[in-house]
Amino acid sequence: MVRFCYHRQSGSLTVDLASNPTQFSHASIRKETLDEESQSNRLGFSRAYSISLAPHLIYTRSNLVPALVSSKCYRQLEFLAMGSWWIHEEDKDTQHSVIKEEEEDTVKRKQNITLQKIPGSREDVFEDKSISLRSTRSLMKILKLAADPEAYLTVIEEHGKESFSDYLTSECKIDPKLQASLLALTLSPDPPSKTTVAYALPRLHRHLTSIGIFGPGFGAVVPKWGGLAELAQVACRACAVGGGVYVLKKGIESIEQFSVENTDTEASSLQLTTVRLAGGNIVKARCIVGTVATIPTRSDTALADKRTSMLQVTHLTAIVSSPLASLFPPPAEGSPPPAAVVVVIPPSSLSLPDDVANSTVPLIYLNVHSSDTGECPEGQ
Repeated sequence: MVRFCYHRQSGSLTVDLASNPTQFSHASIRKETLDEESQSNRLGFSRAYSISLAPHLIYTRSNLVPALVSSKCYRQLEFLAMGSWWIHEEDKDTQHSVIKEEEEDTVKRKQNITLQKIPGSREDVFEDKSISLRSTRSLMKILKLAADPEAYLTVIEEHGKESFSDYLTSECKIDPKLQASLLALTLSPDPPSKTTVAYALPRLHRHLTSIGIFGPGFGAVVPKWGGLAELAQVACRACAVGGGVYVLKKGIESIEQFSVENTDTEASSLQLTTVRLAGGNIVKARCIVGTVATIPTRSDTALADKRTSMLQVTHLTAIVSSPLASLFPPPAEGSPPPAAVVVVIPPSSLSLPDDVANSTVPLIYLNVHSSDTGECPEGQ
């Protein structure tokens, strides 16, 4: 059971997950108090929202797309296009600003926020007049390299363990101000100093080669009506139609064996695992899917070390009373209206202590969804 504790003075709702361990911890819900002038921007009724607590984007070159097609699950899903990628610009005087305060009468304090469009393709690099000719040549070099699978695999063999930032500086001569944009396209959760070439180049390759597959100007999509929860729901229905069996509220007590040969002559090559469920039921499975919170620790020290070194991410879901329309221009001529964009806050835009280097702080990613996703009412 999950316990909820409401704090009258702070107006926040704290979720106690100690009694029901999951991959989430220290969760809380807070509703801001509104003054009389802001009453018109209050939240709608609860059924008007379908919010994903872990939003994702799906690249058109990801392995999930052909799986949805082959299983015919795509027929019950609706996808919307991703828009441009933006990065917070440290220089306040730049003329390449795209964000302006749209709802002047709804805010008391105006704050100038300048965002720079991240060039996600070679066409974007040439169109961006704020990039110098020298930097354009350097960017074209790394983008051409990342788009060629044979070329970037060769680089990984030689520089795979090297920091991606160091590689961009030493080998590609990329301006430090532009390195954050390339790091943003990798969606790395690690700080720049710990993001390796072996991690960054395949993800940069996926980003570049995904553009134009489903339409001009975009390379990723988002599911409508609740994010990846919709995919799981559709997949469960398809599994049930195909003869799948569901057993609810049966956790895994232990994993008895990890490599048991299947004696079935028709599938002698399959490796089955014996799993003991809560209540004593025993099943055999070819694959076990779960999280470190739901799968018991193996005696294998490698898995135990992986459980103790899991990356922790601080996540915030916020509903705002502005459509932020200026964030959602069509990324290219003929492209569909975008329903989601990514905004990146680099470490250089943060107020960090003097003893903390920017290279040791990870980037902050904002996955901004419009009301077209069906997650919130129109205008929010």
